[in-house]
Amino acid sequence: MHQLLSGDISTEAARNSWERQVWEEVLADRKEQRGARGTLKWWTAAATEVKGFLKAPAYQGPELPHLRAELNADSDEALHNPNSLTRVFLDSLKT
Repeated sequence: MHQLLSGDISTEAARNSWERQVWEEVLADRKEQRGARGTLKWWTAAATEVKGFLKAPAYQGPELPHLRAELNADSDEALHNPNSLTRVFLDSLKT
């Protein structure tokens, strides 16, 4: 734990904000548990998990429930209608 906390901090803003978000989620999970304090075993597991994330960082994909519902209802209409959520989403990926 000491080694993890005394390590260098990246100067890359995107990595810092991503790593901070990961730790905030880990701490939020811990606060929801009984006692809201981490045991040494829990902290060791959390640090190992975060180290794994840092080796291959990736963002979780968005849920997009309205987009999924639109595609499930009528995928042809969703793909061909320029005002549909699907088309708006696809067009935003192209820019």
